Amino acid sequence: QTEKLAFVGLARAIVEADGVTHEAERELLRAIALEAGARIEDVPPRVVDDTLIEAFPTPRSRRAAMLELMGIAFADGSMHRSESAVIADVARQFKIADEDVIWMNRWVARQVGLAAEAERFLAQEGD
Repeated sequence: QTEKLAFVGLARAIVEADGVTHEAERELLRAIALEAGARIEDVPPRVVDDTLIEAFPTPRSRRAAMLELMGIAFADGSMHRSESAVIADVARQFKIADEDVIWMNRWVARQVGLAAEAERFLAQEGD
């Protein structure tokens, strides 16, 4: 439960980093909080500090969280500079190498593009 709530706080920090919360981000944040059994209003944005790594005990859980956070940053179509700064802070606390962060970011950007492409296919009418 600690990991889930910490993730909700990090997700909120990402969403609120650029000062503008888009509807897609708001809905995503609600869904993430609901999955953690919380209301978004009850979970403050997570401060990125030395205690963060304690909430994500394994390298695998830290990497999975990073990929998810990057996906959240792209929820409005692009990663804002302030969102990128939060991602970089989290990566440092998680001890994820810079080159791995770059690779993960590129991978997530491709996945977001593929998901948008799939939505366009699904939205087409008739055959």
